[in-house]
Amino acid sequence: MRVLPTKPWGRLRYTHTSTRTYATLAELRNARINAFVHFSNGSEPGQVFPDGPLSGMTIAVKDNICTSDMPTTCSSLMLKDFSSPYDATVVQLLRTAGANIVGKTNCDEFGMGSLNQYSVHGPVINPFGESESRSAGGSSGGSAAAVAAGLCDVALGTDTGGSIRLPASYCGVIGLKPSYGLLSRWGVVSFADTLDCVGIIAKDIESAESVFDCLNIYDPRDPTAATQEVRGRALKSALSDFLDTGSLSGLRIGIPSDYFPRELHPSVVDPLRALLADLKAHGASIVPVSLPSTPYALSAYYVIASAEASSNLARYDGIQYGLHVETLPGSDKRKAASVYSHSRSRGFGPEVKRRILLGTYALTADAFDNYFLQAQRVRKLVRRDFDRVFRAPDV
Repeated sequence: MRVLPTKPWGRLRYTHTSTRTYATLAELRNARINAFVHFSNGSEPGQVFPDGPLSGMTIAVKDNICTSDMPTTCSSLMLKDFSSPYDATVVQLLRTAGANIVGKTNCDEFGMGSLNQYSVHGPVINPFGESESRSAGGSSGGSAAAVAAGLCDVALGTDTGGSIRLPASYCGVIGLKPSYGLLSRWGVVSFADTLDCVGIIAKDIESAESVFDCLNIYDPRDPTAATQEVRGRALKSALSDFLDTGSLSGLRIGIPSDYFPRELHPSVVDPLRALLADLKAHGASIVPVSLPSTPYALSAYYVIASAEASSNLARYDGIQYGLHVETLPGSDKRKAASVYSHSRSRGFGPEVKRRILLGTYALTADAFDNYFLQAQRVRKLVRRDFDRVFRAPDV
């Protein structure tokens, strides 16, 4: 086994005959950052892996994506003993392509958080700020930290409101949140159905592209998946002409003035300006655009995401799904709420409880029009802003 230099640590290299050694070294490194919550048991020496475009690549999977050979806890007490009887579609595709699934990564409970601190397994420590206990970002902080620390080549994550983009930025690795519906969500524990996306965190762009190409397949089991027709129309969009030629001459790139508030730090603005200058040097034209509904988008997101989370998490009642806690002596077991409340109070963490309460209130008859319906109207305005500034139609 070789250890190749990378930042902040050497990158572990995997071969099919060194699975146990790989897992042992990974566990030693992981003890310092808490990126993994479970490692694969590995394989017997000499086991044949399928040949494919991802052969020899080590890939970790976020703890809210189902795997048949490892627990799927969503980093929660509610699902601490849950093991899925099947693999999620994206995991099936990885295995078929020859990838080695090395373990499950830590995350905010049920994907709800931005700092990876709301986990029953404890917070993830950013490998680049280990001595200062810096945040790795969330909710896919474990996936980003695992890649940054060299524990794997690529990690799958999920993104509902920045949960791939934030940790990738915090940890200095590549993060790709694909367009909604491109990667299958079948076998992914739902947070907010109209916002959830499976995405990729990788050590470099080439690795992210290789994994994306293997996963970018229509899945009929996912009712939200983009159809073959839509995918075909997207490939024929105007942008494909520039990708084929390698020249950006004639490409117009809109820069929303709404995304540059006065408070934005120069450390963020300066690299972006340098990138825009580079794009312009390659022939692209930079034009200012306005997305006036942007300031209201975050408020709409929290209402919609919390409402959908409240609905999705209602299934975890301690009877059909999730942790079961016995009721206190003298409790009235004839009332369902009395039975459910003990399990849900113990099984859910503070951030999940906050979002359930907020979402449940937004869906009540008294608040529905003023909150949930209003948030849907704002989302429609945000979408109209983008449709207006794009020259190509939204497929």
